[in-house]
Amino acid sequence: MALASQTKPEVQAVVAKTGMSTSTPVSAAAGFTEAVAAGGVNIAFANAWRGINAIDLSLFGGIYKIIRRADGVGSLLIPILKYDNGLTAPTPPVIAILGRSNIADPSGDPIVTPFIPLLNAAGSHLTTLTMDTTEDADDGAFKWTRPNAATQGTDPLWCNEFMVLPDTSLSGTGTVTNAVIYLAII
Repeated sequence: MALASQTKPEVQAVVAKTGMSTSTPVSAAAGFTEAVAAGGVNIAFANAWRGINAIDLSLFGGIYKIIRRADGVGSLLIPILKYDNGLTAPTPPVIAILGRSNIADPSGDPIVTPFIPLLNAAGSHLTTLTMDTTEDADDGAFKWTRPNAATQGTDPLWCNEFMVLPDTSLSGTGTVTNAVIYLAII
């Protein structure tokens, strides 16, 4: 009950009365993991992600990755886009972040739920990776969008595996086939 002693008395009373337990969300410092490899950001699923559980992702040659959250650590998913610094007049990609639970029951048998679309902080299943070609960070070859937890941050819910799929593809004048989407679990 160390945590309960750190909470407000009214919360302690509810916990004691109901027999419930308290928990604290845990965030972690994390780097970005590649979620959509080069060649995948310029392909649009246009709502087909709603039926992703029926799609054989091996057909895409590893472009779309399943990212696993370790032991429930991290309470927010943040996407970021890396795109060619020569790209002009871009139309940013719009993505869906999907999640599922893939765990073992007490006997060791796998329990895998279907992928579901997760809501971002703005309350939508779709997230625009906003691009600003004059202000985005530039490493000399690529530009990197600035992640915005207030609008793009996504609650992972109970899920421990995630996938990012473009609903609307990246387009513009210049090279789009080398763009990559990353996902951080923080």
